[in-house]
Amino acid sequence: MAGGGIVAAISPFVFSSPIYPAILSYLVMVYLLTRRVGGKFMGWFQERDDYGEITFTFSFGTIMLILFFLNLWTDPPNSFAIGLLPILFMSFGDGVTGIVRNYVYGERRKGPWGSLAMLALCVPLGYFLFSYYGVLAAVAATLVEAIPGLDDNLTVPFVSFLILYLLTILR
Repeated sequence: MAGGGIVAAISPFVFSSPIYPAILSYLVMVYLLTRRVGGKFMGWFQERDDYGEITFTFSFGTIMLILFFLNLWTDPPNSFAIGLLPILFMSFGDGVTGIVRNYVYGERRKGPWGSLAMLALCVPLGYFLFSYYGVLAAVAATLVEAIPGLDDNLTVPFVSFLILYLLTILR
């Protein structure tokens, strides 16, 4: 939550362009991948069979690049949030599913309580930033997060970004 969510939330206030957080995200991705390949796992968050930290940093950087190339960082109204909200969904929404999962199930698996917790967090966040479009993106993010076998670090940010982009920019 801290590595992605807080960085995403403060990025528009700290960086003049999304290219900076994109580059930093890709550098973190390369660092994590290098450690993984070298067998030097950071056990407090890296798991041997789960590349979530790699796909998350990839998603973060790629969405920042999309914001850059579509010139959405500075165009009103709040267009930078079209990319940041999906990252917040992934960071905080999926983060809360992990907390609930560990508390309710005691193991790493998807379940309805985690999805409900994600929905409860993402819907108000989406509404606050984008009204009903944000709610729709939050529901879609929660639905794709719940699909077993898919990497939610890819599906949550890209699906919700696509929904927000299509509804707000191309309307």
